[in-house]
Amino acid sequence: MQHLVNVYCKPYLLYGADVINWTQSELASIKWTFNSAMCKIYKVKFQQLDDIYKYTCQLDIADVIMHRHRNFLCNLWHSPNVIIRHLASVELYSVV
Repeated sequence: MQHLVNVYCKPYLLYGADVINWTQSELASIKWTFNSAMCKIYKVKFQQLDDIYKYTCQLDIADVIMHRHRNFLCNLWHSPNVIIRHLASVELYSVV
């Protein structure tokens, strides 16, 4: 079941997520939405999801989003375009 979620659901949720500057409220909202679906799939309570994520070697959706966002900014920082590099470095220092 986790494989189906990773293949069919996560790509839709994460599409373009790396370029968005997420607020804590938005991250909490998507985390709650994804975790609610996981609870229904595994028929467990929210408190048990951490154990399931560890067992299935999955990261929390908010962690995945933040990791993708940092990777996106790092890739921009290595751009040959000076302006993009500067904007990425400003954003990187505000995120990290």
